[in-house]
Amino acid sequence: GHLINAAAFAKSHLPDNCKAIYGIQALRKRAQMFSGETPVCMLVYTRINLATDTTEIQFHYGTGARARNNRWMPLSEGLIWLAKQRDITSDEVWLRDNFETQTRKFLAETRENDPQAVVLVDWGTLRGLWRNLTDENLHNAPSLGNLPLAQAFPEMSFVRVRYGFNAKVNVRGKSTNYYEAIRYEGTSKVLTGDTYSDEYTTTTQRLVEITEPTSGIYRAHHFIGMMTPRKTSPTKRGLSCLPLYTNVQKGQGRRRNRIDF
Repeated sequence: GHLINAAAFAKSHLPDNCKAIYGIQALRKRAQMFSGETPVCMLVYTRINLATDTTEIQFHYGTGARARNNRWMPLSEGLIWLAKQRDITSDEVWLRDNFETQTRKFLAETRENDPQAVVLVDWGTLRGLWRNLTDENLHNAPSLGNLPLAQAFPEMSFVRVRYGFNAKVNVRGKSTNYYEAIRYEGTSKVLTGDTYSDEYTTTTQRLVEITEPTSGIYRAHHFIGMMTPRKTSPTKRGLSCLPLYTNVQKGQGRRRNRIDF
């Protein structure tokens, strides 16, 4: 669970007093057929400790009628602990009933120790549990149940991380390259004063912050982020987004691929 130079990277991107990068996700394990197993679900909270560049993990789960959680552990130790467990009984119903309570507890403890924390929300596993943090509800201030995030955690930042087929937001950016013309005089290069710019749109991994449409007021530092760029093509540069097709010429008995402009 060691991340090389995590603190050095975070120093130029995160608030100065941020001690760790936190994560919230739901873990669902389906039962294998003919094994006698039962499905198991739990909540997983993680943090990247920027003081040590290490990943730590904490599990919240149910045994019988009780909700439990263990202490913060290094990632390797936590995975070993998880493999030894045989009495976890929490399922999807337990997730729905306990998500808000357990997450409030986690965020409250985080606020006490790290008030400017950055929290990554795994949208792929939590979108059915965190109902107030959805695309359809962007016009309202984000909340956890009836707890407004802006009031309860005013200095914390929440990043809803999207990935896979459910990541339907294509974040586009404009890229511009500038070139200066030169001419050769003997063995020397002389600038001619002419410039050329090459501009095109492309996907980007920057975070998008959700604000008021009119006033631009920040809503509890609510962001949307993409894990990887979507597979889209630039709109300029020789119409390179056009697909390749096969052209068959009569009498030659061969195929060749070309792009028509």
